[in-house]
Amino acid sequence: MSVVSGCSGNQTAESRWTDSEIKYYINHNASDQSVRAIQTAFDSWANETHFSFEYAGRNRAGLKKDGKNTVSFLTQWPDDIPFGQTAWSRCWYDRKGRIIECDIIFNQELARFTSLETNRADSYYIEGVAVHEIGHMIGLGHSAAASSVMKPESTTEESWFKGEIDDETIAMYRELYNTD
Repeated sequence: MSVVSGCSGNQTAESRWTDSEIKYYINHNASDQSVRAIQTAFDSWANETHFSFEYAGRNRAGLKKDGKNTVSFLTQWPDDIPFGQTAWSRCWYDRKGRIIECDIIFNQELARFTSLETNRADSYYIEGVAVHEIGHMIGLGHSAAASSVMKPESTTEESWFKGEIDDETIAMYRELYNTD
């Protein structure tokens, strides 16, 4: 099975955050292990970028513009998102195309998930899938490089490198945010 994810919205060259501090929520039904795995993925990005991510608690599930960046584990996939997606990011933008909110959903109807803590075979690592989706959350697109966490498809064995952020992806981030 391959992982395919996406980010919808009107991305432009300015499709990035203007604030470096981003609060995020996790839906009420996520297990404590899933919460820790998601926190690990956000920590990976915080360690490699100018962003600081703050876990702000629990929130409702799904893709809804409500001023809260929420990560959800869904047992019923939304009708407006292609079903074959293992995870999906939806970003909302202001009039200038800057990101103002982004939700991430995991498709539990289609795929099984594990974490570095639980390490179950034939499952996608939450940390790896989340690192990819957080890449979309901060404005990155897909990469053609086979070694990039931002490549569009990955097997369960790869699970987007179990949350490691590669040099190609960091280069994409630096170009988008004009950092060295």
